Amino acid sequence: MRQEFRRLKRNEMSLHQIVRVLRQLSGTESAIVVMLAQGMTRKEICEKRFIEMSTLKSHIRNILQKMGVKSTAELMELVNQAVEEYRDRMEAGRLETVVSLRGDLVVLADGKLMWRVLD
Repeated sequence: MRQEFRRLKRNEMSLHQIVRVLRQLSGTESAIVVMLAQGMTRKEICEKRFIEMSTLKSHIRNILQKMGVKSTAELMELVNQAVEEYRDRMEAGRLETVVSLRGDLVVLADGKLMWRVLD
């Protein structure tokens, strides 16, 4: 029952709230979230970032705290929820993401490039 309540509570978080929290992450924390979302292991992340496992654990602990979740599984569920909701909004507006940049998105709309920021 508690797990279902937590799942429902997480699903109530809007795309806007998720993006706002994600923007509070440092560059390193954002990169780690991306690597986790890509399915990289902690060992692979350490090797790619040239950091110790203890440093990675500290970064992950900070990310989880900022995102208000207790595990990387919950974090990935929240990130996937945001990605799906954003993708749905893009499709509804007939917009196509061309390049993702840190904090901003380059969006193609009717053949013209436009900058869109989710705020």
